[in-house]
Amino acid sequence: MTKHILKKIALAACIFLQTNAIAQDGHELELLNPDITPYHQALDEMNGLNGLKFNLQPQWIQFQQQHPKWGAKFNPYTGMPAKSAGPAFSISGSTILEKAKNLLTNELAAYKIPFNELVVTRNKEQSESKYKHVDFKQIHNGYEVLFSKLQVRFSQQNQIVSFAVNTFNDIPTLTASLTPAIAEQFANQALTTTIVSSVADKNLLILPITNEGKMNYKLVYKVKTNTQDTKEMEGIYTSYVDANTGAVLYRTNLIKHITGTAKGYIYPSNKWSVKQYVNLPHIEFNSPGLGTFNANSAGVFNFPGTGNVTGTLRLQGLWCEVEDPATGTTPQMNNVTFTSNGTIDFDSVSANGFNKVNMYYHVNVIHDFMKSKVPSFVAMDVPMLTRVDRTDGTCNAFYNGSSINFYADSAACNATGSIGDVAYHEYGHGINYELYDYHNGQFNNGALGEGYADAWAFSITQDAKIGPGFYKNQPGSVIRRYDIDPKDDIVGEVHADGEIIAGAWYDTYLNWADWTASSQLFADCQEGIAMYPDGQEGPLYYDILIDALQYDDTDNDITNGTPHFNAIVNGFAKHQIYLIGDATITHTPTDYVNLNGTFNVAGSVTASFPVFVG
Repeated sequence: MTKHILKKIALAACIFLQTNAIAQDGHELELLNPDITPYHQALDEMNGLNGLKFNLQPQWIQFQQQHPKWGAKFNPYTGMPAKSAGPAFSISGSTILEKAKNLLTNELAAYKIPFNELVVTRNKEQSESKYKHVDFKQIHNGYEVLFSKLQVRFSQQNQIVSFAVNTFNDIPTLTASLTPAIAEQFANQALTTTIVSSVADKNLLILPITNEGKMNYKLVYKVKTNTQDTKEMEGIYTSYVDANTGAVLYRTNLIKHITGTAKGYIYPSNKWSVKQYVNLPHIEFNSPGLGTFNANSAGVFNFPGTGNVTGTLRLQGLWCEVEDPATGTTPQMNNVTFTSNGTIDFDSVSANGFNKVNMYYHVNVIHDFMKSKVPSFVAMDVPMLTRVDRTDGTCNAFYNGSSINFYADSAACNATGSIGDVAYHEYGHGINYELYDYHNGQFNNGALGEGYADAWAFSITQDAKIGPGFYKNQPGSVIRRYDIDPKDDIVGEVHADGEIIAGAWYDTYLNWADWTASSQLFADCQEGIAMYPDGQEGPLYYDILIDALQYDDTDNDITNGTPHFNAIVNGFAKHQIYLIGDATITHTPTDYVNLNGTFNVAGSVTASFPVFVG
């Protein structure tokens, strides 16, 4: 959350006369190693470039003659149906993989999809979830085509309910002149922070980019770079470097910023909320004579025998391991004794720290909430390293791929470890990456990452405010909120653009009026692994709208409505994610008409999903 938070701090410096140093830090961080993307879909839309004309091409008309209620959103650069759905239909084949191949080679043959270049990435013939999936990526002349995907979704009856084609059939012969080592140098020279380590993948990749409305293709090397853990924050950058010019064409940072019974005191929301005395779930206790035990989800231990048990109570458990950044150790209480039905209070003062107990508790909350939504997902069933009260920076929290990190009190901000939903947000970043990986996808869009991290947070709190009480001496302050000023304009900054999709889900929750069921849909939709690179949030958010309708659907036909169709469509529309937002009316105007007579106006409507026009 770094960029967004510090931008707000800089603004506060002007309004509340806080120190100039804070504003200066915010400005420097805002410009530090920004993400780089060649994709600017929102700007293209403003310039009139969209894929609507491809609805009138013979290839699609031919398909619609066989499936008249189907609609599609087209890639404006390739003319491929980037997202298509309609009533379920059958196709020949003994397996869903055969059926997917038959769809591509028969019913979509006119699109000249490079079938021989497709490699299967997901084939779920047996699925415990709502749909079955067959997914592909494209390998051209031995080079993987970045961001390529072809997805076919099936009902449990093995009928096709949707497909998405983002492949490329016009890639020319490409050559490279740079070595991986040289590309690594270019990637690192483009970073302004101290390099700790870096490595360049020796395999060349193809990066499709747009140029004046057409596709262009570049051979690139993938370089991963770790930068110094400093006040400016550590970085884990993935750069795609032109294999001929050394230009960094695409760059993203993995670290996304803000941003017996054992019991302890915690803040249910933030330091202004009334402290609660709670059980500490899954916490670890070690007895030299008996071994190591973990409490159950209620914080209760079950020891063998009937006597007292003495040992060490550590602030770590099955799903969270707290670390004191000053010492690099886990807070613990030595020589504590559990009596029969007794209670031990984990020390929340002095060296152990109230914030550390607070974060231990809230990390367990988000883990258990996530498991309630996706019980079969086990990648997060390990202790998350949780560093609390860091002093090498201020006003921040971040996830770095292996740990979540929270900063101590400062002159401007309260300790981020004192705010429960900051833990939910940062842990949510980890869920995003691992859950997509679990579904054989890759999570790589920064705006979606920030938006979904917020969505995990408010799914638990049922509160529109993210980071309540963030600023010092301002109990009513927040980092973001979703109940006023709905975001609907893509501006190219990940936190701001993330508010669009998070807000769409928040308003869907409100419209639905069943927080448990609607947040379950949010989790279910991630099996759809909707993804586009940074700069293409428009089609990405549209895909998520279609996925939401499909995962809400009960008869494999979204064109006749779904149980919560209005709640979903209106929630997304509030943020300008429209089901038929591209509908265009064309007609030939009449120059003169009889003032006192009647006349006809003839026209036609073109839309991605005509059936919804009505």
